[in-house]
Amino acid sequence: MPLSYRDYFHLVILILCVPFQFYFSIRKDVTNTSKQVLELVNEVRNTKNNWFTFEAWKKTWTNSLSWFVINVLRANKEEELDESPAIEVLEYRKNHGIEDKSSKAHKARPPGLWFRVGQVVEHIYEGYKGVIVEWEFDSKKSNTPLYKILVDEDTADPSLPGVLNVEQDQLYLLKNTKVSNQLLKNYFSSFDGSQYIPRPWLQRLFPKD
Repeated sequence: MPLSYRDYFHLVILILCVPFQFYFSIRKDVTNTSKQVLELVNEVRNTKNNWFTFEAWKKTWTNSLSWFVINVLRANKEEELDESPAIEVLEYRKNHGIEDKSSKAHKARPPGLWFRVGQVVEHIYEGYKGVIVEWEFDSKKSNTPLYKILVDEDTADPSLPGVLNVEQDQLYLLKNTKVSNQLLKNYFSSFDGSQYIPRPWLQRLFPKD
C-alpha cells in the first residue's frame, strides 16, 4: 500500500523530533552544570568570608576566649573553693565574731556521721536543744564525731555558753523544731520547716550537707 502525503509528513515530523530531543537533553545538562558551578563559586566565597577575613578571625578568637573563660577559669575557681573557703567566708566570720576552728572545706562526709549542718538536735542527758553549725571527725584520733551546736536559749541553762561542742552519741535528731539563739542569723538564712538553711559561706565549708 503506497504512503500518502500525510503519512510522509508524519514520518518527517517523527524523524525531526529525535535531534530536538537530543539538543534539549544536552542543554539541560549544561544548565545543571552551570548551576553546580555557581553553587561551588558561592561556597568558596562563603568559606573565604567565614575564615579568611579579619572580622571572621576576630569573631573566632572572641568565641574561643569566651569558651576558655567560662569552662576553664570558672572550673579552676570552683575547684579552689572546694579546697578552701573564699576570702569573704573568713571576713564574714571575723566581722560577726564567729569562732573559726577550721576554715578548710569538708569536701566529703566520712562514714559514721549521723547529723548534718542545719539540723536541730537535743541533748539526751541535759535536755537542751540546739542547731548544728559544724562537725569534726577524724577517725584516726577519735571514734566519735564532734558537733558544734548553737544552743537554744529557751531550753538551756542560763549558765551554759551559746555555743557548745557535743559528741555525737549524746544527741538525737528533732524534726519541725526551731531554736532561739542570737547568733542564728549569722549561720543560717532561713528555716524550711524541717531544718535551717546554711548561708553561702557555711555551705562552702560543708558542701555535702
